[in-house]
Amino acid sequence: MADLIWRNALLLGKKETTEGTANAPGAGDAILCTGLQPTLQRDFHERTYHGGFGTRAGVIGAQTGAGLSFQTEIKGNGSNNTPEIDELLESVFGQVASGTGDTTVGNGSTTTSVVVASSTNFTAGNLVMIETSSTSDEYEVAMITDVPNGTTLTVSPALSFTPANGAAVKEMRTYQLLYSGHPSMTFDVFYSVAGGGADQYDRFVGCHGNLSFASPGAGQVPMLTWDWQAWNWTQATNGTRPTPTYDTATPQSALGSKFKVDGTLVDVFDVNWSLNNEIARKLSQNSTLGVYGTPIVNHKPSGSFKIHPAHTSIAQFTGWTAGTEVSLIQQLGKSLNGTVAWYCPKAQRSSVGRGDDNGVQALEINFNANMQDDGLATAVDAAIYLAVG
Repeated sequence: MADLIWRNALLLGKKETTEGTANAPGAGDAILCTGLQPTLQRDFHERTYHGGFGTRAGVIGAQTGAGLSFQTEIKGNGSNNTPEIDELLESVFGQVASGTGDTTVGNGSTTTSVVVASSTNFTAGNLVMIETSSTSDEYEVAMITDVPNGTTLTVSPALSFTPANGAAVKEMRTYQLLYSGHPSMTFDVFYSVAGGGADQYDRFVGCHGNLSFASPGAGQVPMLTWDWQAWNWTQATNGTRPTPTYDTATPQSALGSKFKVDGTLVDVFDVNWSLNNEIARKLSQNSTLGVYGTPIVNHKPSGSFKIHPAHTSIAQFTGWTAGTEVSLIQQLGKSLNGTVAWYCPKAQRSSVGRGDDNGVQALEINFNANMQDDGLATAVDAAIYLAVG
């Protein structure tokens, strides 16, 4: 068999129709990633006898740690608001709203109430892009908190400008961190061509995962880090490696970034957050493979960022005490089909430390993303949102 060269590895991923049942991905399901690391663990459990009849250790050869991790850039596809990693985001967030609203601004708008030609197709809980003038082709992101009538959108946090008559309004594709609907994924990892002309690949089935975000600084492309756990995995040496197709859009750099704390623009850096998804697993003792199921995904999102103490908007942080909740929003990019944003309606500061920025003192703020209504999570009650548009 020919050597398997890591630089030739190809990752394909597809949403499963039935939990834990493989849905073979194809060329159009290729994921452009870096740092691909499959975990092909086989645990051979000891046969330990316990004091009670009917209690056994795990099945010998049980695959308790199968999974994979990788990183992707965060970007749209350049032509619409459906990114290449759409199904990955659906799996970890649990719900997506497509974002079909498209209209123009009318007279009488304010920074929190946008008059539009028609509010049809706009949905509370989605993020929306609003053109900064009628001719600028530059957009600022906010969240639709209410659609009170047929010609008005209520948005939060407040815009940094008053929308002008004739400016464009475009709804974004918004992933809302809610309890329901976490589809599992099938991943195929192909390697270089094996002996005899067949391709070797590993297939991971019934995958659920966690997502972390890092926007390290101006000029650096933000990255998403993915960590997946699988029900099961199999190896094959007789596959046919497809020719992958990828989105051609160039990701926006962090130079085009805006960050608001409670609606006030601030200059922060080293922005990070994680969904902190915890995957609840159960052991199927009746399976010959000892397969672990993953039917539940729990969330506890949190994050951090830094700011220099000499910044003019430092009052936003000295007045943000423990237990106080503020909104956080960051957008990367400012153009149609090239903008990504995340929004936390209620961030609670957990700690503030004295950080370092290449020898310059910085404040390091850690926060938790709180659910507004833990029991009745509605569209505008999710703990954190990610939007592409």
